[in-house]
This record gives sequence, C-alpha cells and structure tokens, in this order.
Amino acid sequence: MKAALIVAVNFLLGSVPWAVMVGRVLRGVDITIYGDHNPGTYNALRAGGLRLAAPAMILEFAKGFVAGRLAQGMLTANPATASWAWAVAAAAPVAGHGFTPFLRFRGGKALAVTLGVWTAVAGWPAMLAYAGTLCLQELTWPKAPDAFKVSLGMVVLGSVAWLMRLPARYALAWALTFAVILIKQWQYETVFQCTADRYGAGINDNWPRTGSRGA
Repeated sequence: MKAALIVAVNFLLGSVPWAVMVGRVLRGVDITIYGDHNPGTYNALRAGGLRLAAPAMILEFAKGFVAGRLAQGMLTANPATASWAWAVAAAAPVAGHGFTPFLRFRGGKALAVTLGVWTAVAGWPAMLAYAGTLCLQELTWPKAPDAFKVSLGMVVLGSVAWLMRLPARYALAWALTFAVILIKQWQYETVFQCTADRYGAGINDNWPRTGSRGA
C-alpha cells in the first residue's frame, strides 16, 4: 500500500507543469504557443529567455529530485521493497510530466525531471553523465535529430549506472524512463512535422528550424 501511495504521489509531483506556470506568472505568456508546443524548459527559453528558462529548469529539476528522494525513502523504510515497485516509483514523475492531467495529458518531454530523479537516486555522476552528454551534443552537433541526442544521453546515463554497479532495479527504472522519453519525442516530432507540412515551417519564427527541443 505504501509503495502504491508513493507511486501516486510521485506521478502527481511530476505532473505539475512548472514551466507553464512560470511563463504565466512571470511574463503572462503561454509557453505552449511557442516552438513545438511542448510545455517544457526549452519553450520557456523561447518565450522569455533565461528569465523564464532558469526558474523553470530549477523547478522541473527539483520536482524530479524530490520524487527521487521519496523513491529512495521506500528502501530506507523497507529494504525488502520489490525492485519493480521501486523502479515504478522512480519512473512515475517522468510519466507524470509526460502525461500530466493538468494539461489534458499533453505533457513535456521530461528531460529536466529525469535529470532530477537520477541525481536523487544515483548521485552527481549520473547527473553529469546525462546533462553533460546533452550539452556536449548541443555544442558540437546542434542539428542532430533530438531523438538521437536524447537517446544517446540515456545510453550514457545507463552506462554510467552500470559502471557504478548499481542494483538491477536501476536498470528497470532506466528502461521505463527511456520508454516514456522516446514516446514523448515521437509525439512532438510528429506534431511538429504535421504542423509544418500543413502551414509551412516559416509561418512562425518561434518554430525551431532543426527539430524540436524541450524539457
């Protein structure tokens, strides 16, 4: 029962659309009208620069971190917690962000919340591996498909987790998280392409020219 409660709480934590709220409170804008309509940190950057993106990133990261600590608390309270239960609890905030009921289940791509969760459950090496890979690709290969960049980030994260010799439950949490991220990438790539085909990529200067991003 306690595991089910933590899963539910983590899902709700993840579902809070902080980036959207930051845009509305600080600038009075709806960030989902920008770019690929993704309610995430990158569109907050498009809508208001670092003034919106920085607090959005911090809050999205924080909700993942808090949820990750709650998942870890399951093990502290009961070391015999089933691996699958812990893995679901760790992936729940990512699913909550991606399929938030507060935005009619049209959530973001869950990159920032994933960073927060894995920092909480695996420490700074995981954070540096994931964030570092994404940032390095943006600097060296900005035109690469976003699905590729995100996938490589997750592969590096999984590799670091393996090198850290983390328990098998981390592999399951990683797989569940990766699945959610890939689904969201596919959804937003499809939406962006369909809209660009229908209206033209140049109809709105806020639309990205080389793929979609978001957190």
